[in-house]
Amino acid sequence: MKNLLLDFEEFNRRFRIVEAASSGSTGTACMIAASNESEKAAQEMFICEASMMDPKKLNALLDSIMAKGKGQLAAFDNAWKKRMSLGLDKGPLTKKGNWYVGEGAWRINSCKANHLGMTPKGVQYWDPMQQELLEKYFEEDYGKSGVTVSPSGELKGLEVDQDKEMVPREDELVTTESLKYLKKMYESDDEFTLGPPTAAKNAVVLDPNELIEQLVDNFFLDTRSNVMIWGAPGIGKTELVKSAAAVAAKRLGQDIPVTIITLATKAAYDISGIPLLFSKSGSEQTVLSSEMKGKVGMDFAYPAWLPDPDDPRDGILFFDEVNRAEVDVMGAALSLLLERKSGDYTIPNGYRIWGAGNRDMDGPVKPFEAAFASRFLGGHFHLVPTVAIWTEWARTDKAFFKGMTTSANEWYIPDELLSFFKLKDVIGASKEGSSGTITNIGRQYRVKFNYFYSWDAAAAAATGGGQMSGFPIPRTWAKACETVYQKLKADKQLMSQVSPDIDPRKRVISMFGTALLDRTTALDITIKMSAIVGIEAIDAFIQYSRQLARLNDSNGTLVEKIENIFNNPKGPRPLLDIPKLGADEVFGVLNAVEGAFDGLVDQNKLKTPELMNWIAYILKVEDDKKATRGEITQHVSVILTKHGREIIRPLASKQNPEIKGEYLQIIAAFSSRWKDLGDALRNL
Repeated sequence: MKNLLLDFEEFNRRFRIVEAASSGSTGTACMIAASNESEKAAQEMFICEASMMDPKKLNALLDSIMAKGKGQLAAFDNAWKKRMSLGLDKGPLTKKGNWYVGEGAWRINSCKANHLGMTPKGVQYWDPMQQELLEKYFEEDYGKSGVTVSPSGELKGLEVDQDKEMVPREDELVTTESLKYLKKMYESDDEFTLGPPTAAKNAVVLDPNELIEQLVDNFFLDTRSNVMIWGAPGIGKTELVKSAAAVAAKRLGQDIPVTIITLATKAAYDISGIPLLFSKSGSEQTVLSSEMKGKVGMDFAYPAWLPDPDDPRDGILFFDEVNRAEVDVMGAALSLLLERKSGDYTIPNGYRIWGAGNRDMDGPVKPFEAAFASRFLGGHFHLVPTVAIWTEWARTDKAFFKGMTTSANEWYIPDELLSFFKLKDVIGASKEGSSGTITNIGRQYRVKFNYFYSWDAAAAAATGGGQMSGFPIPRTWAKACETVYQKLKADKQLMSQVSPDIDPRKRVISMFGTALLDRTTALDITIKMSAIVGIEAIDAFIQYSRQLARLNDSNGTLVEKIENIFNNPKGPRPLLDIPKLGADEVFGVLNAVEGAFDGLVDQNKLKTPELMNWIAYILKVEDDKKATRGEITQHVSVILTKHGREIIRPLASKQNPEIKGEYLQIIAAFSSRWKDLGDALRNL
């Protein structure tokens, strides 16, 4: 059903035309009942029947309505009302004072607020069931009053009882988070994305690799200029600071300590120090007598977490959650940030100060005053994560599992998740086009991710209860994978099936697909991951992974079959000797093959035989029609782009003494079949 949903912008535009045609109006600002763009896209229960039609059929229907007049429009409106009524009872509702709280309460409250003239200026809120909602949920006020409400929100037949307070007090309004955030979202031009908010229109946007480069450059400046990193929650700001420190440490040839101070957990005295009394005459008295009056001074003991003033090392002071700190704490930090001093304490010259915080659209944060913001003269940078860079990180030793009591030189994020993200990234980029991107200093960044990052603080708060479930962000995905890794590792029967030829860094996660074939285990994995990431994202991921799990059978796991491509071409290999797979499955398999190729390059294990086996596999997939020419071309192009010049060219060169006989035939067949790629292979 989701595939048939009509774009809301187009639907609203078309319906405004219909409304204007039927009423004789010049057109009004018509809005589907939803508090923000994310809710419009996410909540099918509030979508009218027409939005489920094929767009061509809907356009024809709308044209017919405009031609035939009000009768058709009334039928159209009734169908809409019927569809929308299905979502009225979702979740428990509780009435508090004159308002409701609970999931879905925002819609009921919004109708009443609109009824009472509280809708923000410049916004026309329109709900086709406003009258029914008022009568059903506010029966004591409107149920038998004969009040009617026009589509524009005008009231007819309402006589206000002066003894009865119809308009809520401000404190009542504040208690209903739905209305507060609804008002905020209406008054703002911001739609939730991973980019900077409208208020930061002059902000510099960077991806993780670009930001690391800027931080390392800052580290090696002769002056000490503070840096502020902005971004959504859970995108890896802290880990990125550690990565930048590691790069600087490698360049210096020494360790770079990173002291992390979560400013949101500090009190003002944690920054400025605790006051102590000191006798001017050097007395050791702890209880002062009256004759000591005028002979005692007070000073402050600096916090133990600050580096010693005489520390000779280079290091980083990282102030995290800066704008979630109390105002007095931020004030206490001003001196450290500007003068690098607090009382008599001075930050050692080798330490740099970097900070990080969330944007105002990410929840309750304190705004930076100009005096505070100007302390970050190393620059304000807005971080936007990318699937590609997160995938690269997931295949480095930084993504090895590290438990509280044990650690392993193994990755805990399965291949299936990495290919799932890449697939959704490709689909999302195609579907959203430029609407899912921003351009900053001539570069383009993706700021919308369907499942990689799907969290909207305002939408969560609009329910009146905040965020009460897991949601997908890089942080929660990583933690969910850690949890599953530990479950799989503890399953002795499952782990006994691991092939000894598997890359030792994938030993546990190679069994992820096999585990999904067992109904009980699959349910447990789904529950564990959904509790952390949310049901919707995990449902899509598990369905995708189960498709790939078809390749785990008595002939070996998908990971084993991918290993065979390079090392054992006579063994079972993916996509071959099975019925043709769907496009998503082919994408997942070829993506996993790409990852295995990268792993061999990383370990310096890609030699001439492995390269030739891979090319022979590509030819066989084409011969058996297990993938389209376009799918294979895309796969090969990516690998040639990443590894062609440094790795593939010397291995495939005629100057390589190993290139003879069968290998020459393989290269010739590849070059003749994919001329462009073959030419690229020869000319790298």
